[in-house]
Amino acid sequence: MKKIVQILVIATLTACSTEGVKSDAEADAQTKEDTVQIDTNQLADENIDIKIDSTSSEKEFPSGLRIVWEQKLGAERLETGDVIKLDYVARTPDGKIFDSSRKIGRFIPVRVGWGMLIPGWEMALKELALGEKAKISIPSALAYGEKGDGRRVGPNMDLTVELEVKEKVKPTFDSAGIKVYIVEKFLENESPRAVKGHEKMMFDYWSFTEEGKRYDSSYEKGHAFVWHIGDQNLNYGLRTGLMQLKEGESAYIHVPAEHGFGKKGLPGMVEPNQDLMFIVTVKKVE
Repeated sequence: MKKIVQILVIATLTACSTEGVKSDAEADAQTKEDTVQIDTNQLADENIDIKIDSTSSEKEFPSGLRIVWEQKLGAERLETGDVIKLDYVARTPDGKIFDSSRKIGRFIPVRVGWGMLIPGWEMALKELALGEKAKISIPSALAYGEKGDGRRVGPNMDLTVELEVKEKVKPTFDSAGIKVYIVEKFLENESPRAVKGHEKMMFDYWSFTEEGKRYDSSYEKGHAFVWHIGDQNLNYGLRTGLMQLKEGESAYIHVPAEHGFGKKGLPGMVEPNQDLMFIVTVKKVE
């Protein structure tokens, strides 16, 4: 599936291969063209609604994209780079739900403008503000096009998405352009181990370039990456971001090009001077 909610909740490398996260001199890998996706095969088709008043303000684009607001708050619109959490229900033309935060059981984090959503979603989000609810009608050309997603969205299907922008996530760490957005915390009744002061951590990850191309993932490799804390086999930006986390946390880590792969890029995977984003989940700290 090309991409609807290329979202968080997952990521990795292998202990013997740091492809996609190691330094320039060590990099040598092939490009991965697929994108992150939530497994929605088990979603039920019961009636789930985010109530939208059809008489509210609306906007239609020449492409056929249409947004109907329940209310417009007049607040500052979302911008590229914002990390937000969405409550949403996505439907096919017959009204069947093919994706929903309600069924997943939590609000879904997304980084605006980083190719984590199908084009219609990306366009619509930049018209919305924190706290707004809207219904988005997305023509197939801005969704999954002629091929569909290969599962629940067929060829040339228009889609509708009812959503609410629930939260704007602020970075908990912001230094030298490296930003850490914690999107899932540990359980409150636990005493999580911080990375600092320990020797080893295991983490899952997705790796993205700034145009939303996923170029590496621990999930494809089948196991979490084991990092011996302090080793420099990860780029500086990722190492710095990981050091801000605790066991059980999930985060978006934004790495500017100069602290990623710099002017050289990562042959076949990351172009020169590209910013990166890592979606990581710290599985264990020892």
